[in-house]
Amino acid sequence: HLRAGANGAQDGTSWTAAFSSLKQAMAALTATKNEIWIAGTNVLTESTPSCMKSFAVRLRGGFDGSENTPEERKPGTESVLDGADAYAVLTFNMTTKVDIERLTVTRSQVYGIAKYGNGPTRIADCRFLANGTKTTQANASGRGLHVEGTNGGVATLAVSNCVFEGNIDGLGNYDSGLGHGLWMRWLKSATVDNCLFLTNGFDIARTVGTSVRTAQGSALFIDASVVRVSNCRFIGNTLFTGSVGGVVCVNGNCDGTVFDHCLWLANRETRGITGSGDNGYMGPLCVSLGAVGQTVTVKGCTFAYNLIGTVSGSAGVNVMSGTVGIRDSVFYGNIVPATCTADNDIAVLSSSGAATVSYSVLDHEPPSATCDHLTLGAAKFVTPLGDFLACIDANEPAYPKTAKSPLSFYFKTDAATLGALTSFDAHGLSKAGYYKNDGKLYEDAAENSPAVDAGDPASEWTNETDPNGGIVNAGIYGGTAQAAQSNVSQPELDPADVTIEWVDGWSQPRITVTLGGAGDYSASVTIDLGQDGTTWTESYSAGGIKSGVPLTWTSDTFYDPKGRLYARVTVTAPGAQPVTVQKDVAIEAPIPPWAGKGGDPAKIIHLRAGANGAQNGTSWTAAFSSLKQ
Repeated sequence: HLRAGANGAQDGTSWTAAFSSLKQAMAALTATKNEIWIAGTNVLTESTPSCMKSFAVRLRGGFDGSENTPEERKPGTESVLDGADAYAVLTFNMTTKVDIERLTVTRSQVYGIAKYGNGPTRIADCRFLANGTKTTQANASGRGLHVEGTNGGVATLAVSNCVFEGNIDGLGNYDSGLGHGLWMRWLKSATVDNCLFLTNGFDIARTVGTSVRTAQGSALFIDASVVRVSNCRFIGNTLFTGSVGGVVCVNGNCDGTVFDHCLWLANRETRGITGSGDNGYMGPLCVSLGAVGQTVTVKGCTFAYNLIGTVSGSAGVNVMSGTVGIRDSVFYGNIVPATCTADNDIAVLSSSGAATVSYSVLDHEPPSATCDHLTLGAAKFVTPLGDFLACIDANEPAYPKTAKSPLSFYFKTDAATLGALTSFDAHGLSKAGYYKNDGKLYEDAAENSPAVDAGDPASEWTNETDPNGGIVNAGIYGGTAQAAQSNVSQPELDPADVTIEWVDGWSQPRITVTLGGAGDYSASVTIDLGQDGTTWTESYSAGGIKSGVPLTWTSDTFYDPKGRLYARVTVTAPGAQPVTVQKDVAIEAPIPPWAGKGGDPAKIIHLRAGANGAQNGTSWTAAFSSLKQ
């Protein structure tokens, strides 16, 4: 037992005889007495030596000093270990398990908790607050939590229900370090679930003038580890850096890493302070994998109202190497300077990188990504874009690019602005009903978010409350009980609302569907094509379709001019009856001479003026249309 202010026998055998020093309690651990119960706020007066035990160790907080079992602890309580900005709180160097729960670790000299070695680590229901803020140590990576296995080893990490807040470089060290909130390296597997990363990196109120060369991952840095990050929020994290940066960085051999239902909101990064350049390690999510074939998945995530002063990267996702697959996600309100050459939401920054985006909501198509099934439109969050623009220190803040130098790109520093940034609300609006950060349902919206029912029809949606459209919403709240509700009204469609035209005079069909009917429904449309009216050889689906807004799809197929083309269009919407219409036309346009032709795709790249197919160069039909491509 460890209890602040204890003055009994100091042998740790009970709350009455508890140790009053963390150093004493850690030294008393044995293979048979390997668990410490901690009560109260314990302010350290000396550093705790590194724990190097050959047996598993558990630390439990949340006690008040009256309990006989952990189950008697009051819900939501934590015990405090305070390093007073001068002392190391907890360091472990061991290959056996470390298990820590319900502690607030604050003001540790460098790292709140540091764990080295191949053993498993579990951290649950903890708060890492303002650690490493006054250290002069260079490259202080993981000021909140620092976890390092061995290269090729078997170390694992599970972090759940934790808060990483205000773990900042308060001195502006030249080499600041990586992952100010959480840093991990060489882990065989790791999970980070339901965690909040708030105002880590640098003081959110700091403006330009700090001489910092390198600082990466103001919230989280993942190095050579396979990680599943789920239900996490990255809000108000800040970096000043001369070259490398980023809010969340994924580096090295991290193939298979997943970000599932995460939020990046009101994070900020200012670049190029020391004049040492601007490279791809930047933005809310930066991915630089160890090999071209490695992948990171981003699903059900929201990137909103992030600000980055850079000349070459985005304020959403930046890919340096490997492939990032994005689906069921929302991007809106992310701002870069007018001098930036990259897209403000998603940027592929080298030939070693790639990004695919599907069933997601953006207000434009990012040019460096491969996209399909996008819903284009402003996301319409509870916090409107104007509230975010009002927080930016620029003469005329604008979206998506503000005419402000990257070297002076920051938020206003008054208390009202800083409070607003960390309380922004990225729930989507719906006239049928929507939620706010307080968890309550509201029914006063004057407009609908295009994210409603815009996700992948194959994604799980059953946790969304009624009325829902049987299709997941895009963004962090999609597929959850806090998803905006679907509007119920009946779409209408007649054969006259379906048009079929032939692209460039060849037998390649372009189909346009325009739905009718009153109301603010969000419909899903499926177009099937075939040549006999019963067998369908090609299909296309899209979600989030509104009344009166045309949906146009161009087939990749050239059809036989001897027959007819049949188009079947099926429309579904929340609470509405399905609508199916069929239309057929004679195929009077010819097949072009290049259809089905070309050299060996394993050896030949095809380039053809005016090509409008898949643009991958594998045949004359799919030829590139640009010599640069």
